[in-house]
Amino acid sequence: VYSLSERDARSPGPAPVVICSSTGGPAALSTVMAALPADFSRPIVIVQHMPAGFTASLAKRLDKLSPLTVREAVEHEQPRPGQAWVAPGGVHLLFDRRGRMRFSHEKPHLGMRPAVDLTLESAVDVWGADVVAVILTGMGMDGARGARKLKRVGGLVLAQDEQSSVVYGMPRAVAEMGLADYIRPL
Repeated sequence: VYSLSERDARSPGPAPVVICSSTGGPAALSTVMAALPADFSRPIVIVQHMPAGFTASLAKRLDKLSPLTVREAVEHEQPRPGQAWVAPGGVHLLFDRRGRMRFSHEKPHLGMRPAVDLTLESAVDVWGADVVAVILTGMGMDGARGARKLKRVGGLVLAQDEQSSVVYGMPRAVAEMGLADYIRPL
């Protein structure tokens, strides 16, 4: 029998909202993060297609706009409500079975590192249907495979609409595959 603190240390905690974007993403993320309430009940993990060296400044910018604490992801940290973590450029952001963030230097997926699909699939492996995916503006179809895995377990997928997207690629792929529960303006 575990004590309460030992059980808590083993729990993955609340499932994250995984927000994904590429081209046009920094502006879209600024809008979304500024609109969230300070008491948002889930942790947020952001995967923005961006090279190494730029994600730390994105996190600082979003931190100034958001009532939540926004930081570049730190390996082995466990996302908690009130926090938003930006995946560092140049690595894939994954989760271990306890819900702690870990980094992978696996080859790029669809030319991207970090890749949305890998983060979403990893989150589904830990939290299952409790994960929420938000697919924002961006080129290509990164995010569709992860959204498909999330939908297969009964999770929720939101996609940005074409009119408010700078590039309607990632959200289009999710919408056209019938994976979006909601398609909404930014």
